[in-house]
Amino acid sequence: MSQMNQIRIPRDSNLRFVPMMYFLPQDLISRCPTLRKLPRCFWEILQSDKLKAVVESDQFLLEIMDASAALAFRHFGFRGWKEHYTGYCPVWQLSYSLPLLVKLLEKEIGFGLQAVYEEPFIPFFKPEYIVETMSRIVRRAIDEQGWQPLFSMLFAKCRVMRILSRGTPALAVGFIGSGITRVGTKSAC
Repeated sequence: MSQMNQIRIPRDSNLRFVPMMYFLPQDLISRCPTLRKLPRCFWEILQSDKLKAVVESDQFLLEIMDASAALAFRHFGFRGWKEHYTGYCPVWQLSYSLPLLVKLLEKEIGFGLQAVYEEPFIPFFKPEYIVETMSRIVRRAIDEQGWQPLFSMLFAKCRVMRILSRGTPALAVGFIGSGITRVGTKSAC
């Protein structure tokens, strides 16, 4: 591939998140007004100042972050939706690590800026494929970033809190030292 065919995007540009937008399932895109109005062709976005302005907007960033976090959160192994947790919860914060998710999406399936640049039209992926791929991406993020000890501690704390809330604090001690399984292999909270 020659240098002429390679796309270069500034690091501070929201354009670097477009591959994640094209990876999102159609039902999730349909609930995001800004994402919904963007074409499934990256070339069209690059050639239109109006569409580039949409991608560079705060609303695009908010929607792509919320949508990708919603997609990733359930694979961290915690019950419920990301909306059940606050912005102070480490798992909630990790689900919003959009630059990392985009980077790992490219590593996992080769779907990055260059791939979307070379395609004239990006069809929607099958929902099952998206779920399976996002599960692998989250597991990879946990492994590569060394987050497993954090998750083990959070799972233990969550189990203790559930037991205490049931009014049986004596049982909590038995769970603190118990081995916590890897993320995704056992339901937590």
